[in-house]
Amino acid sequence: MVQLLFDANMSRRTAEEARSIGIDAIHVSEIGMGSVEDIQIYETATRQGRILVTFDLDFVRLMSVTAGQSASIIVFRLTDQTLASVSNAFLRLFRSDAWALLQAQGMTVIVSEHRIRVRS
Repeated sequence: MVQLLFDANMSRRTAEEARSIGIDAIHVSEIGMGSVEDIQIYETATRQGRILVTFDLDFVRLMSVTAGQSASIIVFRLTDQTLASVSNAFLRLFRSDAWALLQAQGMTVIVSEHRIRVRS
């Protein structure tokens, strides 16, 4: 089962919407991590086996320098970052073949308005 950790730069409502479709999702603000350093969020996602959901490419850089197991990351690269646009992009990802690949550790999924790219 996919478990998600939404970064502080993502709307808490996006995490709520993920939960509404049956996904185990939490927002960093719900666990008292709304203002901590990126490395702490990344380590929490890795330790808990959660996929990190963010707008921030810095987490991809953290993944590249972290030894051992690493959390998978979903990065939204959207020009329009309104709740409606992010929700639509998230649903596109959820319905795509890329969703199944997120079970593996260390995957990066980049979601833009027009495509979904998967890197391992």
